[in-house]
Amino acid sequence: MIRARRGRVSGWGNWPRRRSLILSPSGEAAVEDLFLRSVAADAPAMNIATRIQSGHIEALLPRGLGRSYGDGALGPVLLETGGLNRLKSFDEERGIVEAEAGLSLDELVRRVLPRGWLPPVIPGTRWVSLGGAAAADIHGKSHHQRGNFSAQVLGMRLLTPAGRIVDCSPEVEGRLFRATFGGMGLTGLILSLRLRLLRVPGVWFRRWVIACPDLERTLGRLADSGASHTVAWLDASAEGPELGRGLVYLGEPSSEGPADDRRGSPAKRNEGEGAALQGPFHRPPLLGPPFTPPFPLIGTTALRGFNRAVWRLGRRREGREHFQHYSHFFWPLDRLAHWNRLYGSRGFLQFQCVLPGEAGDGYGEGPLRRILKEVRSACAGAGLVVLKLLGAPGAQAGPLAFPMAGPTLALDLPRRAGSVELIRRLNRLTADAGGRVYLAKDALLDPALFREMYPAQAGFLELKREIDPQNRLAGDLARRLELVP
Repeated sequence: MIRARRGRVSGWGNWPRRRSLILSPSGEAAVEDLFLRSVAADAPAMNIATRIQSGHIEALLPRGLGRSYGDGALGPVLLETGGLNRLKSFDEERGIVEAEAGLSLDELVRRVLPRGWLPPVIPGTRWVSLGGAAAADIHGKSHHQRGNFSAQVLGMRLLTPAGRIVDCSPEVEGRLFRATFGGMGLTGLILSLRLRLLRVPGVWFRRWVIACPDLERTLGRLADSGASHTVAWLDASAEGPELGRGLVYLGEPSSEGPADDRRGSPAKRNEGEGAALQGPFHRPPLLGPPFTPPFPLIGTTALRGFNRAVWRLGRRREGREHFQHYSHFFWPLDRLAHWNRLYGSRGFLQFQCVLPGEAGDGYGEGPLRRILKEVRSACAGAGLVVLKLLGAPGAQAGPLAFPMAGPTLALDLPRRAGSVELIRRLNRLTADAGGRVYLAKDALLDPALFREMYPAQAGFLELKREIDPQNRLAGDLARRLELVP
């Protein structure tokens, strides 16, 4: 069965917005019907599907949980994957799962963590589908050791635009397999994935905070930490010699937890390899704004005060080890439901870039400093500013993969006068430094800069023309970047 509705949709930034036809198949068989079969005349949703198959209406685009910030999951016709949400198999001895693409990362963790496993690559939100994680080839705090999401995938079942189901892997249909990672849903609909997991000793992370007074030392501590999970928060209000000051957070999975945790006993592995862990395994978010207000609840003054308070608190905690629940360690923003509504009805923009950087050139400090100065001079700081050091993209990364070895900077900007022009200037600075912006966060990159940042896109376009000559899979981002006519 396929349900159809029309409605206004957006990415997580609540801009841009558009009206779309949204198709919601109930499972894999319904998806195959959508691509392959004609149906009775009295089923409006399926008539639409048949017209799509015949090329009589605009192309469709897969959409998971809609956590791309810009227009990466927007288009005139969207195919929601929420009905493909089964965990098909779980090898508890080897830590290998096969799951349908619509299963959320949150649900996957709830199913595998009690047996002592976690995905090796976890992004900044739990509300991402596994198919979306592959389409954006997500990365996380462990990238310098574990690489992209693509490095953890052993194989996938892909429904191509021509209606062919392909079981692909690095060895079988490897070109199609790699292009799907970072391909933003343009190579086919991912039906299911086989994913390698990471053994963990408990539900807690042992965490340390290091206060760094300037950008040079922030980058240096990230590079020299040796921790399996690293990330830095930057004080967006800092300027002058303090520009780029921040708090570096280091984390390691732990078999122990805080003795005074009142929401669950300390998590320790039971006797025997593979035995179940103790909880708590899930912590629900706090209630967030019940609706989107017409005006932003986050202003420049509030942001400046927030940044200064976080800096002072971090300095007081410096060097003190403490425990943090895995959900709070990986997903701090998810602690507040619907936090994106705080930016009001105009929404917000997120900019994320990666810059080439090695130890010999200060890990890209020069270009990163220029970007931070531009942000500081244009808007006296931004919302949350996060800095990580990424490693090499890995052999399985596709032509549109975002990571490269160097620093990646992500920041939020309320959408107001000057924000769009600022991000366009930041895009130019990024390209001039040999870096690139993250397509899953982008809404403004122009096609010329895209080609400059992603020179391997020519190979992606060649494959796209081979597997989808009629451009049945397309969306707003693909058209904006001229990946489809």
